[in-house]
Amino acid sequence: MDVKSIGSMQAAMGISMTTNTPSRRDLVEAVRAISASNVLGDNRELNFVLDRVSHTAIMQVVDRTTNEVVMQVPAEYLLRLAKELKQKG
Repeated sequence: MDVKSIGSMQAAMGISMTTNTPSRRDLVEAVRAISASNVLGDNRELNFVLDRVSHTAIMQVVDRTTNEVVMQVPAEYLLRLAKELKQKG
């Protein structure tokens, strides 16, 4: 997905990124629109999760049929590294 297609999706949903902070409703609608558009691939959806340990927002692309996490940002190894550094520091 390129920047141009993201801009087109935002315009179609009536979301302006010039505002300071999108509302929760805007975010939910955007996630639903992305998941429904299949731009992430067939049978994949976009999810946001809050990591309970680090209190970090995590973006995941999940296969709907297997519930397997196909992609995650930040990656799991980075979350573990941050936890280890926090414990040492």
